[in-house]
Amino acid sequence: MRLDQQRILKLEQESGCEVRVVYQCEVKAELRRNSEMMEFFDNYKALDILQCNRAFAGGRTEVFRVIIFRVR
Repeated sequence: MRLDQQRILKLEQESGCEVRVVYQCEVKAELRRNSEMMEFFDNYKALDILQCNRAFAGGRTEVFRVIIFRVR
């Protein structure tokens, strides 16, 4: 099993939730189709860390874990 798959499986087991991996090319394709999403991306002002939960809408989508690495 690849390292990425192991990490995803661990996150799913720890959280009890499904982990969905979304690639940049998929996001770009959705931005071309979804004007509401494009507007959100264009107008989002990052004042602090990205609030990923604001980017998800519809269905059962939510950010359950955000990992931040700070380099000093």
